[in-house]
Amino acid sequence: MTQTTLFTRIIKHFYGIAGPLDEYRLKELNRIGNTALLPLLFLQMAGAFGTILATAWQLRTETVLLTYIWFNMIVFLTVMAYLGWAVGRLHLTEREVTPAEKKRVQLWALIRTLIAGLWFTVSFHLLSTLIDWVGSGQTYSSILLQGRNLLGSLVAGGGWTVIMLIIALRRIKEVNEE
Repeated sequence: MTQTTLFTRIIKHFYGIAGPLDEYRLKELNRIGNTALLPLLFLQMAGAFGTILATAWQLRTETVLLTYIWFNMIVFLTVMAYLGWAVGRLHLTEREVTPAEKKRVQLWALIRTLIAGLWFTVSFHLLSTLIDWVGSGQTYSSILLQGRNLLGSLVAGGGWTVIMLIIALRRIKEVNEE
């Protein structure tokens, strides 16, 4: 088994690549990342400049902060949507397998997705409980064990797991080697 570097594992995880990261894929990912970085840098500078101007005009601090947060959120989601579209358009996330190893790869995708879904459900429940706990005046454990919070976390985690499993299974492409 070959060892991959931490940088390679981070790149594969960030872009959603399950198979090997060859030179072609790495070159395309660098091009996509550079294409996304330039508008992101410009928009971040424009957002910071707008925040400085709004502060200089002595607008309410809360309004300036919330506007800056929403602006950054919209920019972030736009860049992430572009990255997903560009990587999907070039079929870089598809994993090509032979018919003999397809079942094994599907089982491995199922196991990995179930583990990730369990992690997502638990972390979502703990974080949503923490958010509910701040300023509520109740104990953390009482909020943690409320049925409403447990049910919401299970529904969110189950939905996320099903969606990720569908995506993982659709990325597996069967090829005939001749």
